[in-house]
Amino acid sequence: HDLIIKMTKNISKELDSLDVAYEAAEALLYDKQYEEAISAFEALNGHRDSEKRINEAYEGILSEQYNEADSLMQAGDYYGAIEVFDALGQYQDSAEKIDLCYQLINEELYQSAYQLLNERDYLEAANAFQKIDDYRDSSDLTEQAYSLAIDSALSETPIDTSVLDSIPDSYYHSHLDQCY
Repeated sequence: HDLIIKMTKNISKELDSLDVAYEAAEALLYDKQYEEAISAFEALNGHRDSEKRINEAYEGILSEQYNEADSLMQAGDYYGAIEVFDALGQYQDSAEKIDLCYQLINEELYQSAYQLLNERDYLEAANAFQKIDDYRDSSDLTEQAYSLAIDSALSETPIDTSVLDSIPDSYYHSHLDQCY
């Protein structure tokens, strides 16, 4: 009988100790110290709902990473955002956010190329549009910019052959075929 009482007291002390450790792990979770909370809950070996709490901590980590990626995207750091969203895999709408980042990158490149075209920097504009050839009307604008570069080079005295040498043969011949 004394042995049973002694074992019961030991079990009771162990449970109290586990409860104290559980409360400490809970505090870590609520303080958003997710890695530490995971370690603390894992040390409890399934005591109470520690497995559920481990999952909550992992969710907290993913949520923080998602929010970080979203902040990077809002700040215009699209490549940084893509890297973080990509690491999140299928979490929430990460794949859609990656697509959106690529669209925003392409739009920035398009606007920059269009600015070069307006500044009559035709060769640079053509090269810029060519990098995003499948975005909006970039393919047409690439041709237009090369045509304008050729016309501009041919109208100079003496003819600016460095510009003509920089233009891919396919665009150069296509332009000449249209003119003659």
